[in-house]
Amino acid sequence: MKRDGSASSLLNDTGGATFFEFTVVFPLVMLVVLGSIDAAVLFMNWSSLGRATYVGARVAVVSPPIATGINAPTAGTAGGQSCYSFSTGAATGKCTEKAATVCTASATAGSGTCCPLNSNVSSCTKNYDWNEASFTKILDAINNGSSTIALDRRQLQVRYEPMGLSYVQRPVGTPMLVTVSVRCIRYPFYFLQPLLGWAFSGASAGCQGIGQPTGFPLPSFSTSLPSEDLN
Repeated sequence: MKRDGSASSLLNDTGGATFFEFTVVFPLVMLVVLGSIDAAVLFMNWSSLGRATYVGARVAVVSPPIATGINAPTAGTAGGQSCYSFSTGAATGKCTEKAATVCTASATAGSGTCCPLNSNVSSCTKNYDWNEASFTKILDAINNGSSTIALDRRQLQVRYEPMGLSYVQRPVGTPMLVTVSVRCIRYPFYFLQPLLGWAFSGASAGCQGIGQPTGFPLPSFSTSLPSEDLN
């Protein structure tokens, strides 16, 4: 009687091995390729935002302050007297002391708040009139310099800090160290977002409702430059 070889033939059949290997390997190859594209675009935007923040700072140091009058010359004392001690950096009492102030826009166009550094914006007393024209000029400069990410106005913050080098009734006002910061940036992956979006779904503290709700969180970008002509 002839033995039936159908079972052994089936076990030794390798005709579909190539197709099986392709179905297993192809998704992994595509994952690596598309992930590489996402990573390349991410780093391109990372670099672009760094450069755009510098451009925004350059605009800020030659524009009127968002906090109107923060660098105004001090009146009531004879001109030419130093506001700070050159040896210690301490205030001399001859000028009005102005602490570092951070300006943050509200969601509504045309409004925002300038508060002392590290204060709670929700309870901050607005000490300066908001200069929307200057804020818009800085924001537009950053958006024009960025590759693909358009900023929510609340993502931009501008800090004005006295440099301790002024004197009473200085014609162009108190020199300030101006810091332009971009915060709460989240980069949504083009291809891998459905797979990785769950891992970066929660906004960090202070960023709820600001900017892109999901995506890979980027660090804050900031550039500090001394003021040139805030008038």
